[in-house]
Amino acid sequence: MKEELRNHLTQACIEIIIFVLLGLLLLGYPVINPKSTGFTFTIFGFSAVVLYHLRFYDNKKNFVLLGTLFSFFMVIVFKTNNNFLVLVRNLFWFICIGILVNYLVAFEGQEWFTASKLWKTASWFVGFIAVYILMSFVNIYIFGFYKLAGHINITFYLRQSVKLGGVLGLGLGLGSTVSTALIKKKPSAA
Repeated sequence: MKEELRNHLTQACIEIIIFVLLGLLLLGYPVINPKSTGFTFTIFGFSAVVLYHLRFYDNKKNFVLLGTLFSFFMVIVFKTNNNFLVLVRNLFWFICIGILVNYLVAFEGQEWFTASKLWKTASWFVGFIAVYILMSFVNIYIFGFYKLAGHINITFYLRQSVKLGGVLGLGLGLGSTVSTALIKKKPSAA
């Protein structure tokens, strides 16, 4: 049990290092600057790694409980203001990330998924692009936090979503693939 936990922690550290380095390389300093809006990239990536290992390490029932507690903790720790809608929106980010993680862990039990290392990286890549696109629509059309005017139109937000989600998903996918190759783990709890 201790060795399995140590393996998960080691893998998580490798994954975090890889996605942060890729973020720095492709997106720049804002991904590690807590005063920048780009820091959400790191918060969401870190959360995805934590939720992934929670789901992989434990069963689905505990994942929902621990994931919910973790999400509330992250929303409270990194809250930028006391606007209730902002807090709800931020919680929605973690719910989307948790759903993505749950599906990725479920896919890992499938033979077609494990047959190629490319599937894992591609799944993280496509999954995070989808999460960022969904959240752009939520920010524009439900909460009204993103405004459409002039040259800032839906295409602008979609390009940003693909860019940020793609870099984060690619970093997490590569990190997961590299960490799995370096440290073998036992099959997940279903």
